Amino acid sequence: MRDLLSNFYKAAILLFGAILIAFSGRAQQVPFELLWRTGTVYLTSGDSVSGQVSLVLPTDIVSVKQPDGTVSAFATVNVTDFVVREEQNSGNFRPAIGPLEIERYYKTYMWDHNKDYSNFLSPAFFVVVQPGVYTLLMRETKAPMPVQVNRYANANSMGYRTEKILQYFYLAKPNNEIIPLRNPRKDLQTLFPKLKNDLVTFAKTNKLDFDEPLELARIIEYCNRSI
Repeated sequence: MRDLLSNFYKAAILLFGAILIAFSGRAQQVPFELLWRTGTVYLTSGDSVSGQVSLVLPTDIVSVKQPDGTVSAFATVNVTDFVVREEQNSGNFRPAIGPLEIERYYKTYMWDHNKDYSNFLSPAFFVVVQPGVYTLLMRETKAPMPVQVNRYANANSMGYRTEKILQYFYLAKPNNEIIPLRNPRKDLQTLFPKLKNDLVTFAKTNKLDFDEPLELARIIEYCNRSI
């Protein structure tokens, strides 16, 4: 009986620890909302809803406020894709991304949520930056920045914390498998070994940055033309 109780308490402690770890991991992701003046959400049912569109990340809940004031919210399982125009956000500490601020196209893909050794996939929204045989995708995360402290302040002065929207790139293969581009230059050279040197030469010749969405899109377009 004592052994049974001992095993029970050990299991309970391990479970509690796992819950704490999972919670602390989620706590690093700062929820935030993106808003557009207009857009259309296409549903798995075949219907569509148009109006003012908002997207909450990282929970991936998209909402549409229609002209009559009706608000409808949808999860990824209910949405195939959506297009949005005229972003209304300000103060998001995000670098300018040109045309993507005017119009964006989101598509739902099955994804392992960056858990490389997991076979469990669930739907998530991705920005389609460059379509093609290999499609460049993007997701955004709002992350807390380190506390900034004025060097002239006294030791008791409090610093201030800022938040910044970070962009993460992915590549959808022809079978819709999602590949993270954690180091876009290195990862693309691995994915396209025959273009290993050519794609770098193309980027240098055209002064393209592997970490900029629209410039990386041109590199992916080049890869699609060359494979």
